Amino acid sequence: MERTLLTERKAVWLHEHDRHKLTGNKLSAASLISGHLNAPYGQMVFERDVIQSLKNGFLSGKTHTANDILAALFLEVSPGLILRCCREISASQEAVGNLYSQTVQLTFCRCMDWEEVFAEAVAGGW
Repeated sequence: MERTLLTERKAVWLHEHDRHKLTGNKLSAASLISGHLNAPYGQMVFERDVIQSLKNGFLSGKTHTANDILAALFLEVSPGLILRCCREISASQEAVGNLYSQTVQLTFCRCMDWEEVFAEAVAGGW
């Protein structure tokens, strides 16, 4: 039953992805991020979870499971895509920095690539 449920969730995500491709709509960075984070699990993290987390400065998924997955955001997603998302949603550098600090505390892993990109973005006026 679990395998069927995950397959159905993946089918829903793929349907949404195909709808965007067929209509010529560019997928938002938050949508790409949630899709990437969901790949091994099925639909657990939603676009709004990514957006709220980046804007609030702390993990803001609707469920504990979503937050557990979002904790790997800076480790799993390319810094360029995260930065694109921050720009699209007008997230503040303070909020994004706070979220990064929280994820480091939870995962015990720093992401040097993100730290370099973040420092360059801040130096460039965010």
